[in-house]
Parts: sequence; structure tokens; C-alpha cells
Amino acid sequence: MTLNITSMFNNKTTNILIILSMIHSTQLIQIQFDSNRLNLLETVFQRYNAIQYSMTIVQFIICTRTRRKRVIKKQYNTMNKGRLCQLISIIVGLVLVAGGIIVWYVVNDAIHQQVEDASVALPENNKNPDINPWLRFLTNIGDENNQRTYTFYVYNLTNPDDFLNGQYPIYEEVGPYSFWSYYKALDYKLIEGDTKISYKDWSYYTEKEQLDPGTRDPRADVITHFNLAYFAVVQAAGGETPLGLALSANVMSTFWKGVNAQATFTQIQSAFMAINSLKFLGAQTGQIMTVTGSSATDVCNNYWLAAVNPNPIPANAQIPGSKYYPIGNNKGIATASCEILLNVSGAYPFGLFDKNQTNQLVMLKAIGRDPTYLPILKSVWANYGITSTQADTIIDYIKTTILGVNVLDTAAFAAITGCATCSYNDALYFQMATSGGYLGTTVMKLDPNPALPSGPEFGYMMNVTIPVPSMKYLMNATNPFNFLTPQGMGAILKYVTGGQWQVVAGAVGTNEAQTKALAAYIDTFMTTFVKNFVLAQPGIGLIGTHTVYDFLFNMTDPLLKLVKAADGPAAWRSNVVSITFNETEAEETLPTELVYTGKGDVNRVLAPITYDGSTNYTYNATFQVEGNSPEQLGPYFLAETDEPQVAVFSSDFARTLHFEKVESGALSGLPYYRYRIAQSDWEPNPDMYMSIPYVLNMTATLGKPVHFTRPRMLGLNVAYLAKCGLQDFAYTTVDNDVFADYEPRTGKAIRGRYSLQANAYIPGTDREISPLFNRFTGNGQIYGDVFHPLFWGKKEVVALPNQIDAILFAYKMDGLRYGLTILLIAGGGFLILGSIGLYLFEHVKEKIL
Repeated sequence: MTLNITSMFNNKTTNILIILSMIHSTQLIQIQFDSNRLNLLETVFQRYNAIQYSMTIVQFIICTRTRRKRVIKKQYNTMNKGRLCQLISIIVGLVLVAGGIIVWYVVNDAIHQQVEDASVALPENNKNPDINPWLRFLTNIGDENNQRTYTFYVYNLTNPDDFLNGQYPIYEEVGPYSFWSYYKALDYKLIEGDTKISYKDWSYYTEKEQLDPGTRDPRADVITHFNLAYFAVVQAAGGETPLGLALSANVMSTFWKGVNAQATFTQIQSAFMAINSLKFLGAQTGQIMTVTGSSATDVCNNYWLAAVNPNPIPANAQIPGSKYYPIGNNKGIATASCEILLNVSGAYPFGLFDKNQTNQLVMLKAIGRDPTYLPILKSVWANYGITSTQADTIIDYIKTTILGVNVLDTAAFAAITGCATCSYNDALYFQMATSGGYLGTTVMKLDPNPALPSGPEFGYMMNVTIPVPSMKYLMNATNPFNFLTPQGMGAILKYVTGGQWQVVAGAVGTNEAQTKALAAYIDTFMTTFVKNFVLAQPGIGLIGTHTVYDFLFNMTDPLLKLVKAADGPAAWRSNVVSITFNETEAEETLPTELVYTGKGDVNRVLAPITYDGSTNYTYNATFQVEGNSPEQLGPYFLAETDEPQVAVFSSDFARTLHFEKVESGALSGLPYYRYRIAQSDWEPNPDMYMSIPYVLNMTATLGKPVHFTRPRMLGLNVAYLAKCGLQDFAYTTVDNDVFADYEPRTGKAIRGRYSLQANAYIPGTDREISPLFNRFTGNGQIYGDVFHPLFWGKKEVVALPNQIDAILFAYKMDGLRYGLTILLIAGGGFLILGSIGLYLFEHVKEKIL
């Protein structure tokens, strides 16, 4: 049997009895709603048959009146007909009132159960797909009911040069830029009896195919912005000076490792041996000339070009441990050519004593038979009457004889170098410690390294010589004073600039002038290799220039690439919105999160259990992840809880947010309670590293020096806005704050807004220069206690009409419950009161008469 629910309430009161009598029928009442809503009524009458039993009494009394009239007449033959009717009316009235009460609770329980069942986030939840929590949890990709737009505004620095030279920054807001916002649960699975879901929370943004009206093109707009990556590195280092030391140590360690590599070290060692050989030749030639009183001509004729050992070198003219081997006159080398090569004044290019560093380098490489430099040497020697074959003879003589260990043994090495405990394996220390470099130039000339602009050797840069053992001490990273670690360099600077140079000198083995030269070397090194080379590369520094799209999503910082070279490309990203566009990369890098499904406790549906893979999150104190999902409270929590305390955990804010109710309203007929972030969450809190009202310090949790505020820094002291050129925002009335409109019965947020602003904050004292940027940035006059806004964004979500209709169905059923209850209780009450009134009237009438 079918009834039209809209006409039911237009019938007269007497029709109620007809309706009630039909409840006892074996058919279920089917009310004319659309088919997906019949389940609720079927549940009501299948699960709760109390109404059937109650109405059976009514049917028994008033619908079999004829059959039972004789029985009633016998039982109540002493009662007049009027009072019998009154009794029947009272009984019927009581039944109607009882039925109304039963309807109230039965339908209420059924509605509650249906709402709770529809709120659980499980795959078998086959409720309305428009609002199915399981489907909405999985993804919004391709879901027409869950399309989301995120709108960004960025900040452009309009006075970068003035800012770097000691002025306050002036920023302007640029935007809006509109993007699709997507999310997807990766690697999800139900665990612990389907009470929890483990998954990886992947979210990302994509550009819209066409710009929304009034929005700008993020790939066309270019902005000058505060470089958060550089600031993060400087702050982590403790300032630009510690950063310079770290970078200097990095450069020096890389250089030292490179020159110690086998191929390079062998080349340097060969050059070192060649230099020693030339020094040996010079010393030996000078000794011969001094002892014998001979000229260069005599030395050539009698020694260098003589037959095998006709005139041995006098013992007192020999260098200790050395032996003499002539080239031999049978090679046809002219005396004049020999005199040029042995000219001790170095007047002839590519003579053995040529003091020109470039020529020395060419000659050393030519002696090693470098195919590039050997022809150069031969072409010059040809001008001295030396043929190519004769040149080969001389080169072989130097390489095979003079460079042999039998020529320069330990005693000879010590005599030439002045280091009795050293050997050829110490070639690099000699090069580092000797004024101008032991090779007469930097090893960079032997093996050019495009990664460095100049030779980094101490002696080459400072033109100061220190003992080789001292350099060996300084090039040991385990010693407290060294050139290979920022701590070692910093310790040298600390003591020398602090007037305690003796501490360093005592450990290193240098005198006062040499020790002070060590500190000067470190300072020069930072200027040469850090400021003018490393930090001069495009993209490095406190200020950057990029397109808006790259600034938000696609920046790689050269400084991060340098200091985190071993960590890979993911660690070099410096875009201000941290997202992963690649699903495979997201699966590999994102942490596994946990949320409740709501099974067993529907009030915890989709409530987070972890953040960033942990059940705790840390600021100055450690907190447990707790609170509801921002988009779903427990069903009926707001409707049936006195003064409910609403707390949600937000992964965007990386903390639990406490909400307070600010107003009530209706969206397309659907009631809601509006909640906003409580004032207490914006107040200073030492446990959260919050010292400035309305500023959330996210450094500890995000690992970046980021401070969140409300959009356009709303709530901050106007002085902070003035110090970054945004003082006009102090008087804005536009509402961009976070809010959530919760429908009180389902607990769903039917409308809401996510919003926040990301800023960098240079700590310090108002109107005082920050000590962080005192070496490399501008003129070192960067103000502290200043906010540098980066961007702000918002995402507004509102329920669609079909979603609102799905939720309104519960209200319509509740209206049915309310209407039936009123009719039943009012009708029953009328019968009871009427019967009692008639009884009293007749009773009084009998007494009077």
C-alpha cells in the first residue's frame, strides 16, 4: 500500500485512526520518496515493531466493534453508553500518546544510525557517493564533487639594491594565481580490524588550462624575492662568517683531496722533483765554479760535455750524497748552447735557471714529455743551436739521471729543501708552505681546475713561508687548528683576532708574523673563494629573481647543491611550496601516515593519528597528534554536546588547532555553526617557540626558518608591516581567515577556507643591524627584527547542491518524525482531555440534578 506523505497531514484527525489501523497490515508502509531514501523507513519499521504492537490494541478495540459489542455490553452492563465512550477515548488517547513517544525515539535512533553508518570511512560504505567519506578520502582526482582551487599571492621586493645597502625592504603583493589542488592516498591499506588506515598523503598543484578571470600567468610574471634557502643556510651556520668558514673548509678539503689523488699527486711530485733537480744543477754548477775558479765555459767543456768522467768534481764541490754524470761530448752539443742552458742569471727563456714561472711550468711539463709543451720547448731551444735529437738527450739526462733517487738521496734532499725529516712524499706540504709555492707557482697551473678561480696554497696566496712540519700540522683535520674544517679555521681566527696568537703558535710551531699570516690567509681565502667565487654564482645570495611558478614550485639553489652535494637533487630544491609532482617519487619519499576509519568510534572518523610519520610533533616541547580531521567532526557532536570543545589537527599548520564558535547560519537551507581558530592559538607560547603574537614559528618542525601568519599578516603590530612596506594591510577589512562551517548533525564541514601566509623573519633588535649578514651580503647592513613575506594562499571549499540535498534528507525525515509525533501526541491528548472533561461534566451534572 502506498501513501503520499504530503497529503497525510491534510486529512482530518479521524483519518489518523485509519492510518494506524493499516500499520498492522503485513505490508510495510512505503512512502513516496525517491528509491534511495526508502531504506531509512524500512529500517525504522523493520527494526522497531513496537508501533505495530501498540496499534494492534487500537485495531482490536475500534475496528472489531460490531463483533465485540455484545461482549462489551455484558461486561459493562452497569455502565451507561456515554461513559463507555469516554473510557474508550481515554484508552485511544493514551495509545496515541504512547505511539507518538515511540515514533520520536524510534525514528530518532534510526536517523542517528543511518548518519553514523554513512560517516564511517570504509570501502563497504555504499551510502550516497556524493558525500561518501571513503571515496573522498582516497582522492579528488576526477571527482566532480570534490574539485578544489588554491589561490596564491606572492610578494615582490621593489627595492633590492637599497635593501642590500642598509634600507628596510619594500614589498608589494602580486596575484592572484590560481591552481588546481589535488590529493591522493598512496599505498593505503586497512589495519587493526579496519579501525585504522595507513597511507601516504600525496598532494600537488597543477596549472589550469585557462586562466580564471582576474588571475595572472605564473610563468610570465617575474619577481624579486627574499631567498629563503640562503637565509636558512646562514642561520643554520650561525652567520655569514661561520658559513664562510664552512665553505672555505669545503673548498680546501675538495682541493686537498684532488691534489692527493694518485694521478695529480704523481704529476705534482714529478714537478717537485724537477724543481729540486734544477736547484741541484744550480747548486752543483755554482759549487764547481767556486771551487775550481772556472767559468761557465769551463764547466761546459770540462764537465758537462766532457768524455765519461775525465775530470771528476772535487769532493768539496759535491752536494752531499750526489754523483756526477756528464751528458757526453759525443752528442754534438755546442759549448755555446750549454752556456745558455747553464746561465745562472736566468736571462735566457727555457734555460735551466729561467726564473719566469710560466716558462718554468712549460719546461717542467716538457721534461715530462707532454705532447703539447715538448714542441714549444724544442722550438725555443732550436734558437740556441740545440737540435731536436739533442733536446731529447738533455731531457733524458735530466729525467733519468738528475731525477733518479741515486742522484738525490735523503741527505741531498735535506740539503736542498732544508727539511731533514721530509721526503718526496711531502711535496704538497712544501708547495703549501713555501712563499710563492715551492714550484714557483700554483699547482693549478700544472693541473688547471675550472672549479677554482685561483691557487689556494697558503704560500702562493700570502707570499709567506712557514716550516713544512707546521703545514703538515695544519693539513691534519684532527688537530684543533687546521685548514680543513670550519672549526679548525674558526679556532685560528678566534685566538689570533682576539690577541691570543701565542696559543696557535705554540701548537702549530710558527712565530708571531707567521701565525698572524695564518689568520690573514683564512680571511683572504673567504673573500677570494667564497664571496667573489662561490657566492658570486647566479642564484646565490639573500635576494633571488625567478618566475612566480618557479618561486612557488620549481627552484634549485646552487648553494644548497654545494653544501648538500651528497644528499642528491631533492635536497637542493628551494621552492617555497614543498610538493612532489611525481607519483613514483612521492611513494618513495613520503612518510606513512595513520588515520582512524571511525569503525568502533565514529567520533574519530578520519582523525589523524600521525604527522610526518610520527605520533608526536616537536617544537620547544613534544606534543601528541590529537584532534579531529578539519573537514569531519563526529556526527551529532555539535548538535548534542553541551559547549563542545572543537580541536582539529592540521597538517598545514603542523599542530592541533582549537576552534571556537563565532556564529550560526544556513547554506541553501542547511544549518551550520561557523568555527574559527581560537585567539589562544595565536598568543605567545614558549613551548611552541612563539614569541610574537599572531606568528607561528615553524622552524623546528619544518626544518626551515619559516613563520606562518594570517594572510596579509593580519593581527601583527603595524610596526612590523611598516618595516616591510605593507602598512596599508593593517587597515584591510577583507576576510581571508581560516573558518569551517560545520553541519551539526553529520559533523561535516559544508563550507570552509584554508589559508596561511609564509614569511621569513630575521631575528634581532628593532632598528639594529643583524649580526648574521656581516661579511658577504651588501654592505653588511641588514636590519634585524624584520619580516620578509614570501607568499600567502587560500583554498575555499563549499558543498555542492547535490551534497546539500543528501544531508538535508536527514532533516526531512526528522521533520516527518516531528510531525507524526505532534499529531499523535496532540490527537491523543485531545481525546484524553476531552473524555475527562465530559466525564467531569456529567459527574457534576448528576450531582446537581
